[in-house]
This record gives sequence, structure tokens and C-alpha cells, in this order.
Amino acid sequence: MLRRVLLALALLSAPGPAVAAGRVLTAQDSTVFVSSARVVRAEPPTGSTQWLSLGLEGGPGRVVMVLPVAAGTRVDPSLDAFFAAIDGVTAPRIRPPKPVLACGATHEGSLENTSLAPQSGLDPSSVAVLDDIAQLSSFAIQQGVAFGAEDTALLSQAGGARFVAVVYDLTQDAGFSKPLRVQQPSTAALGVGLLATDAAPDVTVFTVAEGRASVPAGLIETAAGDLGIEWQVLSGTSSYLADRRTALLAKQGGLAVIEASGSTPLFGWTVLPSGAGALSPGVKTYFEKAKKETVGVSSADFCVAPIWDAIAAGKTGARLSRACAAGALVTVPDAPGASACNDQPGPGEIAAMALACGGADDIAFALAGMRADQVRITRHVTVAGVKSPVVASFGVGDGPAVSVLVTADSQNTSGCSSGNGGASGGTTGGAGYGGDGGYGGYGASTGYYDPEPADPAVDVDCGVQIVESCGSGGGTGSGDGDSCSGDSSSDDGDTCGGDSTGAGDEGDTCGGDSTSNGDGDTCSGDSSAGAEGDTCSGGDSGGGESCSSGSGSSGGDCSVPRRPRRLRISALFLLFAAIALPFRRAGRSRRPRR
Repeated sequence: MLRRVLLALALLSAPGPAVAAGRVLTAQDSTVFVSSARVVRAEPPTGSTQWLSLGLEGGPGRVVMVLPVAAGTRVDPSLDAFFAAIDGVTAPRIRPPKPVLACGATHEGSLENTSLAPQSGLDPSSVAVLDDIAQLSSFAIQQGVAFGAEDTALLSQAGGARFVAVVYDLTQDAGFSKPLRVQQPSTAALGVGLLATDAAPDVTVFTVAEGRASVPAGLIETAAGDLGIEWQVLSGTSSYLADRRTALLAKQGGLAVIEASGSTPLFGWTVLPSGAGALSPGVKTYFEKAKKETVGVSSADFCVAPIWDAIAAGKTGARLSRACAAGALVTVPDAPGASACNDQPGPGEIAAMALACGGADDIAFALAGMRADQVRITRHVTVAGVKSPVVASFGVGDGPAVSVLVTADSQNTSGCSSGNGGASGGTTGGAGYGGDGGYGGYGASTGYYDPEPADPAVDVDCGVQIVESCGSGGGTGSGDGDSCSGDSSSDDGDTCGGDSTGAGDEGDTCGGDSTSNGDGDTCSGDSSAGAEGDTCSGGDSGGGESCSSGSGSSGGDCSVPRRPRRLRISALFLLFAAIALPFRRAGRSRRPRR
């Protein structure tokens, strides 16, 4: 049975808009199918860059991914590190509700990491540029894949565009295709919709833009925390991935789950609760992973320094210039009279390619054309279904930040007796986490992504002490904790920073827009504490380890030091000392002198 997946791309290219549909083709009797797709879309005011990677199953076998492209499009290989980093810092972390039953693999600091395990991608076997449907049909026959009337009808919507055909030979049962970077020369609103006849692939869309991504018309957006998640106490896992899949399939492609949004996943430290460590900034994680791919990266800290500089410059209005792709895999000929790509910075711009480090240039292309201080990343997940629009154009606008920390709604205690913590059965509630001020002092979590600093002895210190104030604009949080930020709203925790919005859970969110100078890790940004857990985002140009909201207001110690934790003197101790000191002096005055 022919298994096909429709990959729809909406390309707004000069001289007018065009709707292009690309198909992933297999042989008539092939068992290979697309189980998932990951797309990163960078949306600056001009131009467009997309990264594509497919999850393939049912191998071995051959697939051909056909992409309709505009004149002047350039296609390059990307690093596995890019998707691994982006996925790792935006995937939800699920935790049990309170009261937490310590049983089996569950304890009060448990977290389930829903990100994918890193793996090497599958390189293309060959790539071709085809001028029209007739050439594409002949190419498909040569490659041994089916190409019929339905393919012709869908691909004809490309409006005269050329096609890039990428061939993959899957030699094992399953795997991911290595990311491809596709740069369009003109303003493009990328629409993604995967349609399948016999499967509904998961589609994860990461949008990097100067704002929060919004779902296309016709799709419903829901939050990860609204899926009715159940925590399995004995195994220390949750039903999140299954619940998400069930909800998406029920809507047949008409639903998208938003799982993260903000600047923090890219530029900040997301401190996990219970001393579980922290998720390092996505840009830092990218360079750390790129170093392992031997592309000329010697030090992640050295590579991220220009990014902090770009964020600081953005606060003064500076924009990154264009970035011109090499087209190492494919360069589609330009339209007659088209001007060549120029990446030289103009007035008020800084060079985007200054953000490249060795052969690791994905961050440079992701941020090119934008003000770095305004960039946010948004993660949506949907599936292909009969209600999925052929062109699903994700827009960009305003909206609150969304945290990766998600609290389960209920817990299943099956297998746990009253002798090891509680009665069997299901227990509901506790998503608000009120009253105790967070997870401080609980044990290490299970299953979390292991960022740097991962050593529990290293102090990633955001909000570990009571915070009175730490930001401009005043706190607007509603709940039990101290809220100190410009645009925050949380329930129980301390919120320190710029554009954070805690969705009903206590958590320390350290953000803001500090701009200290130097080369250390920093804490600022627009985080969302949808749960407790500290979110420290960078956005500084270095400066030692600092956390501020750009106002100089005092607040909690939101630094990310690499030094051992210093002894802190509490206010209670100082009060006690102030009372005791006069008595001590009085006692001395009554002693006889020798």
C-alpha cells in the first residue's frame, strides 16, 4: 500500500504569493512511512529560513522528499545539534501533583523529560533541482517511487515554482533525516501541514520570531497543562505523551498544543525545581552539542559571547543583518534580474554571521534580520489529519510566555500500599502547588535533561531565598509568593524578571532584560513560570553572572555562579544578634577588672 505524507508549504514569493505543496513519496509496496516531522521556521521581517527533519519508520526503504521552492532558494545541511538543542530546551517537563506520594520511582522532586533522545540523522543519498512536474515525474520513476495523479494535482499548486527532490535511503527500521536548512530569498510565511492517508504523523513546529507564534485559522490552540495528565506513581512517569496524542487525533488535525514560548529557552537558564539542575540556554546547548560534531567549535562560552553582544545591541535598536546561505546542497537559479544576496550590515545593523562559530552557523541564520533582544521561540505540536489545513500558516503576534514545567492533574497510585506512603487508587488535584513556597529542599529529579551546570554542588541560584523586589515595573503576581517583575503573574513562587507569566504554580522565575558587560552567564528574559522552578534567561552581553530587570532594583540573588554556595546570613539571625549584643556588652561591663 502506498504510504504518502503531504508536506504543505505556503511561500509568499515575488512577484506574488504562491501556495506550494510538497510530498514525501515511497515505492508502491514500501512499508516506510513518515511518523513525525520537525520544522523550525525563522521569520524575520524579510526573507525566510526553515529547517526540516523527518522521522521515518518501517524501513529499510527509500523515500523522496519533494519541496517546491522559489527562485534563488538555497539548501544546506544543518547540524543534528540544532534540533537536539531546540527540542531539549522546549520539551515539557512533567511533575506529579501535590500531595506527592513517595513510592516506587516517584519522590517530591520527580520530573519527566519528554524530549527526544539525541541521535545522528540520516544524510541524503542525492539531491536534484527539477524545473517542472514532468521532470519530477521522470525523476520519481528513476528513483523507484510512485508518482500519480494526486501528486500531480497537489504539486501543481506551486504556481510555477521549481522543485527540490531529496532522496533518503533508510537502511534500518527507523531514524530521523538530518536537518536541512532551506533559505528563501524573499518574505515568506511558512505554512506547514502534514496530511496522511493511513497515519497521522506528529508535527512539531518551532517558530523563531519577534513575538509569539499563533496557530493558523481553523486550528484550536490548547495548553499542555489542559490535557488532564495523570502521574503514574509507581513508575515515576506521566501519561502526557499519550494524552497529547489522543487529544490531537480526536481533533483529526484541527488542534495544536502550545508547549513553550519565550526568550528564556533560547537565551536563559531554566532552573529546575528540587535542586535538579538547570536547562542551559538553547544557544549555549547548541554550541556544546555542535562541538561534538567536530565542526570547529572549541568553546561554547566563546561562541555565545557575540550573541549576548547582539542582545545588548538590540536594546539600543540594532538589528542583525541578513545571512546569505552557501547552497552547499542545492542553489536554485535566481529569477532574471534578481539582486544577489548581500549580508553586509547596513546602518543600524550588526553582521549576522558574526554569530557563527566555526561550522556552527544555525543560530546566525535563525536570528538573522531580527532584533536579538526581541526574539522568542514558540513550540507547537499537532498531527496530520483530515482537518489539517493543506496550508497551515503559523503567524506571529503578542502573547504570554509559556513554561516548559507542567504539573499533572492527578496521580495513579496503583501498586503503592499504605505502608509505603499512601493508599492505592487515584488521587486528584494539587496543580496549584500553594502554601509551601516551592520545591526547595526536595531530592533530585528523575529523567530531566542534564544541562550544564549539572553538578548538584554547583549553585544555580535563582530565587532560593525570599525575594522582596527584583525588577522594574512592580510585581503583578497573584498568589502566595513574592512577585517581582515587570509583567509577571504567578501563584506561589518568586518571580524575578521581565516578561514572565506563571500559570498557576509557584516557581521562581528569574528574568528581565539585564545588559551587563562581560562574558559570564546571566539571568534575564521573558520567562513563564507555569510551574515552580526558576527560569533564568540571558540576554546580557556577558558580564559575570548577573540577573536584573534592567532597572537596577535590588532583588534576589539570581546569579548563575560557578563557585561553591556562600554562607548566607538570614534576617532572623541578624535580628537575634541585634537583641543579644546589648546584653552581651552589659555583662562585660559588670565583670570585675583584673
